[in-house]
Order: sequence, then C-alpha cells, then structure tokens
Amino acid sequence: MMISETGPAQLREAMDLTQESLAETLHVTQASISKNGAAWSGRLTASAARTTLESRGYSWA
Repeated sequence: MMISETGPAQLREAMDLTQESLAETLHVTQASISKNGAAWSGRLTASAARTTLESRGYSWA
C-alpha cells in the first residue's frame, strides 16, 4: 500500500497512533479525526503522511 493512498484510520493503525497524536501532527482537533476520519477525502495528502511518519522517527533517503 502506498502512503499517499493510506486513509487516516489505516495510518493510525499501522503506526499505533492515537487519534490525539494524529490530530496534533496534522494540526487538527481530535474531534475532527473522530468525526470525519472515514468521511475525509479518504486519503491523507503525501505531505501530511510524511509529516506524520517523520514525527514518529522515520527518515527519508
């Protein structure tokens, strides 16, 4: 699965993130993650996914 095709719920699950930590990284409220997670465009932007991964210690070559 490509990161750019990963929805918020899949990214949270794969990285063992809480709604709170994902919301903080994406600069949104936890309520918006909870309420709109499934209804978002269904995809995180590549830059948001990258920011989330980097905040968890992943690096890019």
